[in-house]
Formats: sequence, C-alpha cells, structure tokens
Amino acid sequence: MLDDAHKERSANRRVSSLEAAGVKAMPSPTVRKKAPVLPSPISTARTGRSQTSSVKTPNSATSPAITPRLAKTPPLKSRLTPSNSKDTAALRKKLYNSTGTGRSSSRLSNHSSTSSIRLTPTTSKSSHQSGTTGAAGTASVRRSLIVDELKVKYQEAQATILTKDDLLKQRETDLEDLRTKLECLQCQLEQQISANQSRTDAQMLLEQLKEQQQQQFIDLKQLHETEKSDILLHQEEIEKRHRQNFEALREKLEIEKNALNDTITEKNRMIDKLNHELDDMRDSIQEMHEAHQSRLTVMSKQLEAKYEERIHSLLEQIKANVPQKKQIEEIKETQRAREFELEKHIKQLTETHKAEIQDMDSELHTKDQALLQRNIDIKALQDHQITVETALETANLKYRNLVTNYDELAKKKEHEYSDLQHEMSELLLDNSELRKRVLEYESTEESHLEEIKRLGVINSTNTSELRSIMKYQQLQEEQVQKEIDIAKHDLDEEFKQQLSLQKAAYIKETSQFQDRIDKLQFELNVCNDKLNQSKEDQNKKSIENETFAYKRDCDLHGGNDSEFKRLVHQHHKELNVLQEQFQSILDAKDDQISNLVYRVKATSQQHQREQQPAETLNADADEVQSFIYLNYTM
Repeated sequence: MLDDAHKERSANRRVSSLEAAGVKAMPSPTVRKKAPVLPSPISTARTGRSQTSSVKTPNSATSPAITPRLAKTPPLKSRLTPSNSKDTAALRKKLYNSTGTGRSSSRLSNHSSTSSIRLTPTTSKSSHQSGTTGAAGTASVRRSLIVDELKVKYQEAQATILTKDDLLKQRETDLEDLRTKLECLQCQLEQQISANQSRTDAQMLLEQLKEQQQQQFIDLKQLHETEKSDILLHQEEIEKRHRQNFEALREKLEIEKNALNDTITEKNRMIDKLNHELDDMRDSIQEMHEAHQSRLTVMSKQLEAKYEERIHSLLEQIKANVPQKKQIEEIKETQRAREFELEKHIKQLTETHKAEIQDMDSELHTKDQALLQRNIDIKALQDHQITVETALETANLKYRNLVTNYDELAKKKEHEYSDLQHEMSELLLDNSELRKRVLEYESTEESHLEEIKRLGVINSTNTSELRSIMKYQQLQEEQVQKEIDIAKHDLDEEFKQQLSLQKAAYIKETSQFQDRIDKLQFELNVCNDKLNQSKEDQNKKSIENETFAYKRDCDLHGGNDSEFKRLVHQHHKELNVLQEQFQSILDAKDDQISNLVYRVKATSQQHQREQQPAETLNADADEVQSFIYLNYTM
C-alpha cells in the first residue's frame, strides 16, 4: 500500500510539472481517474496486530491451510492433569494468536488485490471524462507515462509476490517444526504423568519400608544391648579365670627358667674348665714344639760332628798316601833316566809284555766296571734321596706319622752313611790292593830292569802305560772324593731344608690350630647365646599363641574350664619335651667336648716330641664345627 501511494504521488508531481510548463494533461476517454480506496479501520487494526505478532513470533504461519489441521488436533483435557493445565492454556493462546495473524494477512492480501484491480476502471473513467476537454497531444504523453507507471508497478508486484512466496515456504517449514515439537511435548507430558504416578507409589512404599526398618532397628538395638551386657559379664569372669591361670603358669615358668639358668651356668663353668684345659694343652704343645726344635738342633749338630770326623779321617788317610806317591815319583825319575837305556830293548820285550798288558787291561776294565757300579749306587742313593723327599712331602699331609718317619729316615741315613763308610773302606782296601799290585809290579819291573840292564834294553812303552794307569787312578780317586763331598753337601742342605720346612709347617699349623680353637670357642659362645635367646623367644611366642588361642576359644565356646585344663596340660607336656631336648643337646655337647679333649690329650701324649698331624686337627675342627652347627640348628 505504501508503494502504491508513493507511485501516485510521483505521477501527480509529474502532471503538475507539465501543467506548469504550459501543457495540460487531458485524460483519455478510456482511462478513468483512480479513486483512492482507504481501508477500513478494522482491517488496519488487524494488519497492525498481525505485523506485531509476526515480529514477535517469526515462526507464525500465514497460509490459510493451517487452521483446519490445527482444529483437527484432539483436545488434551482428558490427558492433562490439574498440574499441567497452565501449560495447555498457554499453548491454546499461542495457537489462537497464530490463527488471528493468518486471517489478518489473508484479508490484507485480498484488499490489496482488489485495490489493484479497481485501479483500471477508475483510470478509464477519468480518462473518458478528460478526453472531451484535453487536447490530442497531451493524451499521448499521458498514455506513455501511465504505461511506464504500470510497468513499474507490475515489476514491483512480481517482486513482492516472490518475497511472499519465500515467506510462505519459510512459514510452512516452521509449522512442520512446531508440529514435531508438539508431538514431542505430548510424549513428554505422557511420560511425566506416568512417572509422577509411579513416583508417588514408590514414595509411599519407601515410607512404609522406612517405618518398618526403624522399628526393626530399635528392636535389634535393644537385643544387642542386652547381649552386649551379658557378653561383658561373661568376659569379665573369663578374664578373671584366665589371669589366675596365667599367674600360676608364670610362676611355674619362672621356676623352670631359674632351673634352666642354673644348668646353663653349670655348663658355662664346664666350658670355662674346658677352655682352661685347652690353654694347658696349648702350653704343652708349645713345650713339645720347643723340645722338638732342641732335639732337631742336637741331632743336626751330632750329624755335622760325625761328618766332620769322617772327612778328617779320610783326609788324614789321603795325606798318609803322599810319601808313597813321592817314592813313586822318584822311581819315575829314575825310570826317566833309564829311558834312554831301555829304548834299545823295547822291540825285544814287546811280545813278552803284551800278554801282561792284556792282563792289566782286563784288571783295569774290571776296576772300571766296579767304579761304574759304585757310581750307579751313588745315583741310586740320590734317587732314594728324592723318594725320601717325596715321602717327606706326603708326610706333611699325613703329619700323624711324621716323627716315626723321621726316625726311620734318620736310621736309613745312618745306615746309608755306614754303607758309604763301608764303601769308602772298600775303596781304600782296593786302593791298598792296587798299591800292593803296583809295588809287586814295580818289583817285577825292577827284576825286568835288572834283566833289561843285563840285556841293555829299556822298555819305554811300559813306563808310559804305568804313567797313564797312575793318572787314571788319581783321577778316579779325585772324582770319588768330589762325589762324596757333593753327596755330603746335598744331604746337609736337604736335611736343613727339611728341618726349616718342618719348623715353618709346625709353626703355621700350631697358629692355625690356635686360631681354630679361638674361633670354635667364639662360635660356642655365640651358639649358647643364640640358643638361650631362641629358647626365650620360643617360650614367649608359645605363651602368646596359647593365650590368643585360649581367648579365641573362650570367645567362641563361652569359656570352658575343661578346654583351659587341656591347654595347660598340653603346655606342660611341650615344656617337658623341650627340657628333655635341651638336656639331651647339652649332654651330647658335653660328650663331644670330652671326646675332643680326650683326643687332644691322647695325641699330645703320643707325640710329645713332634707336632700334632694336620689331618687329626682338621678332623677335630670339622667335628667341632658340625657340633656347633647341629646345636645352632637345634
């Protein structure tokens, strides 16, 4: 409507401008003058209401098809409860407003269409009235202007129609959304109504259950208080009995504990006595060691003195043979003087002397074999000495028979030394026999020389052979003397080494034995302490366990005196068993200690001049350790 008024005003302005220019606008006879049709006040009011309602509710419907569908929806009075009547009234107000806005919009559209349709007859009437008065030129101008205005209005009407179609489509979509929302709201209302009904029923049941539970709780509380009072009285009586019984048990246990402490003190005294005896044994072992060392030093000095005497006698014998050698050298010098004379008779006496030389060679060969046999004997003695060393090494491991082996070795050495002396005497006899033979040979040579003098021929070959024989004999004697010195030196060094090794081993083993004795003593003390501690802990634990079990049984069975007596009797039995075990352990300990002391004393009496063997010491130490381990485990 506003657009139409605006267009009319613009057309009137154009006409007034043409009249002012001197051109009169004459209406055509066919076109009537448009008479403005004013709307009724009712329609304007309704349009204003519809505009306000459309502004407030953008989802309100404008199509006339809405009202019959909304009218078909069944009433909600039968479904609604009194609590939800306000919601239904609000919904009805919204629906009435939407229908009113739809009706007002439809009236406006109809009125606008009628006004646009009425435009043409009014204009035709006005043009027909003015056609009689206006000129022909002005009619054509007006027609063109009216055509232009109509085209503009037609375009504007099409644009408004398109916009209204879009609005209608939007309103239809909004209506569909509202329908779905209404259906959802109806479902929710039904669910709420059913839920409210179920809630009211459940609340009633809960209240009834609460009342019943409160009544039961009150009854149970009263029963609990009565039972509690009865239980407390019964518990007080049981505690009194239990205290009396435990006082009696405590007194008995204290008596037994005092008895055990007395036995432990006695055993500690016995252990102190044993320690004192071990100290005495240690002192006796040290004295034995010192006596053994002194005996070894005396024996070594005696052997050295014997060796020196024998060597001195041998040297004197060798010195006694020096004048004989001088005589032989003088004879040799005389023979050298006679060599020139004997050279002539060599050829004659070669044949006669060859047989004698062969005999001498055989004799020398036999002597060489005898010397070789003696060398073999000396080597055998050296081998025997090696075996003796191995025997000594094994004797370090088997130290029990060390002194006897040492005595046997000393006897063997003396026997071997006597054998060596015998062999030396035999060698001296052989040397004396050789000297006799040499003298005989010299006498024979003198006879031969007399014969040679008589014959005038000197035999130089015999003299050279004699020289070689004498040199060989001297070399053999020197070699034998050197071998004797070497054997003596080796024997002395070996004997000294063995003595030093035996001393070191004895000192080491005595120190080890002392350390083991101290260690065993410490372990015995520790084991005794642990045994006492474990005994006390076991007694405490057993008492606590029995008290706990007795309390539990009393709580369960209501305090039975027969059960308590049975527990007390069982406790006494266990105490008796523990006492017997402890006494048996102490007796076994005493027996083992006495056996150990007896063994040590027996070994000390057997080996007063030697060290106790390592194997027996190790065995005793192992036995003591096993005994300690058994005591500790028990």
